[in-house]
Amino acid sequence: MFDNSQKRYVTRGVNTQISHQIQLACWRLIDRENQLDNELDYLQIFEFEVLTPRHLAIIHRQEEPERINRIIIELIECTILDTEKLWVIDDGSTQTMLLPEEY
Repeated sequence: MFDNSQKRYVTRGVNTQISHQIQLACWRLIDRENQLDNELDYLQIFEFEVLTPRHLAIIHRQEEPERINRIIIELIECTILDTEKLWVIDDGSTQTMLLPEEY
């Protein structure tokens, strides 16, 4: 899973509720796991925790095999998140970043 980074899509909900900086950070976390040759589940889950107006914790997890990573990023601009979670699904041919309510 997540072998082809050429066909990546982002839903309208993600584009309106999640900054591009956060979207890119999530894609990079997936790419990093792939480069480390870690097995990736078809569903990648990202949860967000605002630490300060300029710092955000991103919890990246998957269920099979179970794995959880947590990173902290410094935000370029103060961001108010309308959501606490997003998903990235790989269906074998495309990768789609979406909000859980868009599934």
